Amino acid sequence: MNADLHHKDEDDDRRKSSAQHAAASALYCRGTPGYDKEMARLLGKEILYEELGTDTRPFANVPPYDLQKDVSDTLLAHTRQDVATNFGLISAVLDRVAVTERKAKNLEALAWVQLVLLATVVAGLVYR
Repeated sequence: MNADLHHKDEDDDRRKSSAQHAAASALYCRGTPGYDKEMARLLGKEILYEELGTDTRPFANVPPYDLQKDVSDTLLAHTRQDVATNFGLISAVLDRVAVTERKAKNLEALAWVQLVLLATVVAGLVYR
């Protein structure tokens, strides 16, 4: 009976993960910055819940850490600083990726225009 309950929990987790992935896929196209941000957000949320021990999976519950108050406060401050730094860096990188993609599309359009002009010039020379 306990094995059946454990198996049921794993199935629920798979369905929940699939539902989250489906929700992200429905909102964003795969490979876009929005999709990547949403998947990173879902992963971060899942890791946070697992670390806090509030995850619904029985094997994922983490026992509370036995830390002194000053050590706990220091770790919390460093974690917040790391999160803020990473958020800023990732946002900047995703913005630069978006700019680079836009420039690449403009360059592609310019290449097509040049190709059409070259084909026109060659056709004019050949069919004179």
